[in-house]
Amino acid sequence: MREACAESGSSLKSHLPPMTTDNDSDPALGGTLGRSVGCQGIIDTMSERFADWDKEISLVIKANSDVKVAELMLRRHVAKARQAGHSWASIGFALGISRQAAQQRFGVDEASSG
Repeated sequence: MREACAESGSSLKSHLPPMTTDNDSDPALGGTLGRSVGCQGIIDTMSERFADWDKEISLVIKANSDVKVAELMLRRHVAKARQAGHSWASIGFALGISRQAAQQRFGVDEASSG
């Protein structure tokens, strides 16, 4: 078992996210993956690398979710503005885009429901 972990250490390096610190020469951290080490060393190194990676990926997931919510809110507000009688020109002006761009982006919902 110990030998299998030591042999797999070098192949694991290519699948791990990059280190965010300059500790690649430290045998207890990133530098261990290039050499034969025990299972615990590999596990410790992987845990440290994935902790930073998970944090960054979590932030990407959160930001993407926020964008989707904002897009839904924007669509809802544009639909309400159209129902209230606002023109595509005024909606486009509010969004900083042309009337045509506003209608192309948001008019699909209006066309399918009308």
